[in-house]
Amino acid sequence: MKLINFIIISGLIVIIGGCNVPINYDRLIIKIGDYNNQLEMWNNLGILDYQLELYFRHLDWSESAVVNVKNGMPISSDPPSWLVDGQKATIPEFFIFIKEEERRLKEKYNGVNTLELYVQYNNEYNYPKYILLNNTGHTLSHTYLQWDIILIPLDEDEKGE
Repeated sequence: MKLINFIIISGLIVIIGGCNVPINYDRLIIKIGDYNNQLEMWNNLGILDYQLELYFRHLDWSESAVVNVKNGMPISSDPPSWLVDGQKATIPEFFIFIKEEERRLKEKYNGVNTLELYVQYNNEYNYPKYILLNNTGHTLSHTYLQWDIILIPLDEDEKGE
């Protein structure tokens, strides 16, 4: 009888030990600041003509671009492929991205990884100047996206260029 109990208990230990039970870090960190207030202040400024210097980093590669925006629409970029590829090119697009990522993280979060969405805003023009999306944990999927955004409002002389 002891031998049978030993075999059964040993078998259960092997089966349970073989299960892929996720570690629950219970870490969902969303720090997007006073998003609604920042968006309202940005909209109240009414800045429609500006240049963006964009720096994007992923896990193992990075890109940068300079985008010219007139009347709220991107009109040119260096490199030109930035706009052709449909990359984010206006401040409203970055505000939308933040809310979409916040919603996505809240819906998809499973307690396995540490997920972080962090945003800093420019104090003068109230736009997102830094966005970090970081997903770390014990799974093989790891995400790291970082945006650094510099806005240069165009004065009347530069608008015609």
